[in-house]
Amino acid sequence: MKNWGPEFMNKDIAEVLVTEEQIKTRVKELGEQISREYAGKDVILLCVLP
Repeated sequence: MKNWGPEFMNKDIAEVLVTEEQIKTRVKELGEQISREYAGKDVILLCVLP
């Protein structure tokens, strides 16, 4: 069984372009923006994965 933890993945990463903290901050910002702009409205979100 393969180990899919961070140690396994990190060996193939040459450079981190966006940190975990930057992603968390941006997701929070987007959530707040969506909440403001669509307050009181029904929202349907669709996510397409590769």
